[in-house]
Amino acid sequence: MENNFGIVSGLDCYISAFVGMYAGIAVDKYNRKNLLAGAILIFSMTSIITGTASSLGMICLMRLILGAAESAFMPATYSLIQDLFPQKMRSRANAIIASGNFIGDGMASLYII
Repeated sequence: MENNFGIVSGLDCYISAFVGMYAGIAVDKYNRKNLLAGAILIFSMTSIITGTASSLGMICLMRLILGAAESAFMPATYSLIQDLFPQKMRSRANAIIASGNFIGDGMASLYII
């Protein structure tokens, strides 16, 4: 399994980059709150299933689905910020959301150690 760590860890990035373009279009066309809620639900379910997966193929499939669901997070979030915050507060709201990615990555690396 350790030999395949790079493949498994990169799958969600590749699919997220591809599906992200279409997720941005979907965010503009459909209800953003429902799209974000659905993406969170799918992300959560695939995370749970990944933890119970017994084969590399199942883990890879779950990572692909996870990446597709994850690709809707940022377009929907930034669009909702545009709708929910006044002009003066948007840059702060965007900065808080964006910094969460870096803080989460940093905390995850501490967990691995």
